[in-house]
Amino acid sequence: MDRRLKERRNALRRELGRRRAVWFGCAGIAILVAAGWFWLRSSDELIATHIIAPVTVHVSAAEIEQALAGAIGTNLLRLNVRPLEGKLQSIPYVREAHVHPRFPDGIEVRLVEYEPFGVIQGRSEELWVIADDGRVLEQEIQDGPSPLGPTLVPRQEIWPGAGHFLPTNFAGALGLLELLRVREYWLVQHPVASVEIDTEAHLTMVLAGGPEVRMGDPTDLETKLQVAELVIDRWLEEGKALQYVDVQIWDRPVAMPRSD
Repeated sequence: MDRRLKERRNALRRELGRRRAVWFGCAGIAILVAAGWFWLRSSDELIATHIIAPVTVHVSAAEIEQALAGAIGTNLLRLNVRPLEGKLQSIPYVREAHVHPRFPDGIEVRLVEYEPFGVIQGRSEELWVIADDGRVLEQEIQDGPSPLGPTLVPRQEIWPGAGHFLPTNFAGALGLLELLRVREYWLVQHPVASVEIDTEAHLTMVLAGGPEVRMGDPTDLETKLQVAELVIDRWLEEGKALQYVDVQIWDRPVAMPRSD
């Protein structure tokens, strides 16, 4: 009995010894890994020396380089990408920005660009290109009708600037522009020259020939467009010229003939 007990104790000691050896080995490896990590973070081995950027349509390479200028020379293990992504997203045409370290010495950039959606008139009748979510992209410099469709004309003075967003009360006007882009009636047959928006976000379409379509508040816009189309067609079939069509209450539209 004493011999068996002694053998069991010896086996237990050997097992404990093996466990201690494994534990000390793991601890040693962890210490080496941590030391290597801190050494790499403070060494010159993983320094960012260049930017890997995609081919873009509206964003220039110079704008990307300027946004990331402070990151060049930074150790990639110490690279904080959030501020860099924020700087990239401050570029007017950047909708989304993602920054990743590309070992051993690069910074990779991935961008989603805005596409021009419409045009808004600012102070002194300046025209500005806008995106579908109301972000102001750049000043429009070409003369003549814009290929982006009707001009959005606020009745109150606004001061657009590249990278800024339009006030939230312009959401309905942006929705109307979206509807007009896909309806041939308002693109070809009776093209809309401008969409006016007042201080209460009420909308009025001004047609190329001069008549107005008074939409009122930005609700039921698709239905209001359909009703306006029916009213205009009926009056034109009767040979009458219109001054305006009022579809603010779409189930009771009002048409005013031109007096001249």
